[in-house]
Amino acid sequence: MSNVVHNLHQIIFSVIDALNDDMNNAENPKERDRTSQLISSLDPNFIISTMFLADLMYILK
Repeated sequence: MSNVVHNLHQIIFSVIDALNDDMNNAENPKERDRTSQLISSLDPNFIISTMFLADLMYILK
């Protein structure tokens, strides 16, 4: 697997972890709601599709 694809996978997981931390540690309820909405928009289908497309683009390169 290419370094770029591996980095993209790591970035996706880092963003999800950061959003979870922000949601759990938010002092303002609006911030908690906002991060909760962002996390819910990053559903498993989006994550799998993004990773699949990154892998496919690397293979087809």
